Amino acid sequence: YGEQTNGPAMTSEPVADTTSLDPPAESSAPVVLWFVPLLGVILTPGLLWIVEEQPMAARVELALAMTAVVLLVAILLLAVVSAGFRRRIRWSTAVATIAVLVTFQWPTLTYAGRALETSLPIPFLVDVFPVAIAVAFLWVAIRLGGEWPFVAITGFGVWLIVVVLAASTLSYVDRSTPTPPAAVAPDGQPDVMVIVLDAYTRADTLQSHFGFDNTPLLRELEQLGFQIATAANSNYSFTYASIASILDLSYVFQAGPVTGDQHEAMRNALGGNGALPRYFRESGYEIAYLENAWGGSHCGAAVDICIRDGFVERTLWNSGQVTILAPLLSATRPHPFNTVSLEHLESLPDYLSAERTNGVPRLTFAHIILPHQPFLLDAQCEQHNTAVRRALTVRPEWLAERSVYYAAQLACTNTKLVESLKQIIAGRPDTVIMITGDHGSMSTRTANEPVEDWSDEEVAERMSILSAYRLPGCESLLYSSITPVNGARAMTSCALGLDIGTVADTALWAPHNGRGIVTDVTNRLDD
Repeated sequence: YGEQTNGPAMTSEPVADTTSLDPPAESSAPVVLWFVPLLGVILTPGLLWIVEEQPMAARVELALAMTAVVLLVAILLLAVVSAGFRRRIRWSTAVATIAVLVTFQWPTLTYAGRALETSLPIPFLVDVFPVAIAVAFLWVAIRLGGEWPFVAITGFGVWLIVVVLAASTLSYVDRSTPTPPAAVAPDGQPDVMVIVLDAYTRADTLQSHFGFDNTPLLRELEQLGFQIATAANSNYSFTYASIASILDLSYVFQAGPVTGDQHEAMRNALGGNGALPRYFRESGYEIAYLENAWGGSHCGAAVDICIRDGFVERTLWNSGQVTILAPLLSATRPHPFNTVSLEHLESLPDYLSAERTNGVPRLTFAHIILPHQPFLLDAQCEQHNTAVRRALTVRPEWLAERSVYYAAQLACTNTKLVESLKQIIAGRPDTVIMITGDHGSMSTRTANEPVEDWSDEEVAERMSILSAYRLPGCESLLYSSITPVNGARAMTSCALGLDIGTVADTALWAPHNGRGIVTDVTNRLDD
């Protein structure tokens, strides 16, 4: 009814539907340019994360479980959003992007969120940032979901991620080669237990850095027949090297560049085929391992008795931590580092008193991931979820908070340790026991900072460890500055009536990712 005076004149030509999710036909080339960097953003940090986990190798069961989660999410979302056969290809590409994002949300996007949170004091930014980025990626996927280049690129991306998951997403050690059959142990051979408490630092360091008086524990241990190495340091700064060297009775990593042979020796030792279990197996002992949420403590083929660590619970946790549901899972589910370790610590007497194969003595190796972060146990061993996100943060106000939680979790560890030791010794008074930290605490640093940036005081804190031995009749083998390698040698000599000698007590700084240069820091430690 009259001409339009404002804006373009009305015509009979159809107006483009601006609500369509399909991009213009001529945009194929730009779509390819969009999604090549998109896949780079998604995949590259995840692959770097895998490279940083190089000390370990894949555990197939958990990798397959994670792959199944990805496929299930993709199938369910495809069923929900499909609107007929003609649109299925289009939506499947969007679902492929969702699978990519959901799979790699934790190792990729959360790293960026944590870095941002250290600069901006906004609570939960570490979680909000990944979700925001994921939403942005999904919007792009929906807008461009009809393009065949996107189908090809995202399809390849999902295939690549499934392969990566099956190969090396989770850090677990290779299985070691089985050892020869055991000999028959002489009558009266004592049981032997090695208890490694993760990140348990020395009493003087606890006092100076945390204001924590650990003398009550030391007195309890002495009353139970333990000798305390009051000036003990670890042989290595990180768990994978320290535990491997205890199990091999030698230094698996030497000062200098890390080599492939050293990695092989480490994996072989962690899998149960190092010199320590071989000595005991050849003397007629059976070998028992306690698994936990850290991959390096998983049972290899050379282990006779494997005390499992809750496969379903750990699978659920690890699967969830690489999905967009990670914040919810962290807030509602207990961390397996804490729950599994606490259960193992409480159950040590039961494991030692369990039925034996033909009544033979037993060497039990128990790596307990306490008082190591995350610090979710108070002094009464009750769970709380404070400081989950701040475990590695170096903001000054959060460092003070972290120190408080470390001390509380250490107090819990002390209580459960003494309770279990009393039961063990009451049931088997001749038991030979070695208790050691694998490394000390770090109250002012994060693990991946180069040692050159650490002060001597900080290096000394990281290397100082709790060290206690119960070697009935062999007390002369011990001394105040003994390191775990020589402590394990003394324990072996005492239990088996051998003399395997000692090696130099050396403190080595291993690279946190197992690649690079090992540095001798012995001269940087306090006398």
